[in-house]
Amino acid sequence: MPIIGDWSVTDKGTGDDDILTNGNRFLIGNGYFGYRGIVEEADASFFPACILSGLYDKQNDKWREPVNAPNSLSVRVCYGDSGLHLTIKSESLVSHEQSLDFRYGIFSRSSVWNAGNGRVAVLSERFASLDDAHLLCMRYTICADADMELKILHGIDCAVWDINGPHLENFAFYQKDN
Repeated sequence: MPIIGDWSVTDKGTGDDDILTNGNRFLIGNGYFGYRGIVEEADASFFPACILSGLYDKQNDKWREPVNAPNSLSVRVCYGDSGLHLTIKSESLVSHEQSLDFRYGIFSRSSVWNAGNGRVAVLSERFASLDDAHLLCMRYTICADADMELKILHGIDCAVWDINGPHLENFAFYQKDN
């Protein structure tokens, strides 16, 4: 159940319905793009979406829909030798909370997991810039209260979610020299 403050809404839910609803509830945007309110460790089953304004596509005889761009805020946290991914669906999750500050347009979340003989905490914040329409900013902080091996993978996840897609296929990556 969401908690509504003067300028914010907060929720602690991690069930499938919570993930779907909170993705919409905690969406941030700036008029050029919108980014669903999902956690950074989410894969395509969490319905991540970075929707670019005015970009639509139609697959076969289905209806036209907005095209989701690749997820540029994808993070995977792997614990120990097993490579166990820490997600809000993990049995080791101790606490989770996410919120949206409407006054400043900042999405934030904190999650804590049991990991071996300690705990791992993730705190993150993100916003879509109004000054630079192409800028999506994120601060991602990870802390462990015991010695442990963590692997943090950050990159662009091209496995995007589309209702009637896929719309973007056969990506070609290149490095642009300045």
